[in-house]
Amino acid sequence: MTTPAPTPAAWLAQAATDPQAVLQRRESSPTQVVALPAGTAWDLVATRLDLAERVLDVLNPPRRPGAPVLVDACAQLAYFLIPPGRRWTSEIGGARHLGPGNWLPVPHPDEQSSPYARWLIPPDGTGTLHQINRLRTALAYAFPLYVQEIEAEIAPTQRLIAALDSTW
Repeated sequence: MTTPAPTPAAWLAQAATDPQAVLQRRESSPTQVVALPAGTAWDLVATRLDLAERVLDVLNPPRRPGAPVLVDACAQLAYFLIPPGRRWTSEIGGARHLGPGNWLPVPHPDEQSSPYARWLIPPDGTGTLHQINRLRTALAYAFPLYVQEIEAEIAPTQRLIAALDSTW
């Protein structure tokens, strides 16, 4: 007989030194964000939020559920959860690896109302994480498209500035 997968909240709590305390805190205040350490159950790859959305379009074209991605709304960053202990060596688009010694503000997997942190793709409790090579490839593909979009957005402003400069 197989053991059922833990709930998404229980799976996340496994990263804490005292998972039971995290679960009890979640039960008493389900909307509370808790800080969990990277480096035990997962490491993180941090990217700009707007770039992460393009990466997800590559990884999960119809936005099917996939491995977890958390958004820090204040910092406008997205965190892709990856297997712990694996070194991320790519600096495409400013992506950074965060492992032991880093903490992540984690809302309940079902909670979407926090103004600080929310799940773009919540964990499903199975332990599914982003495969590093797939994530790196998706980032390498999405980054040039992201740059083109930014350049297209700023081109009219640059033309306006050039026109104003020529009139001075």
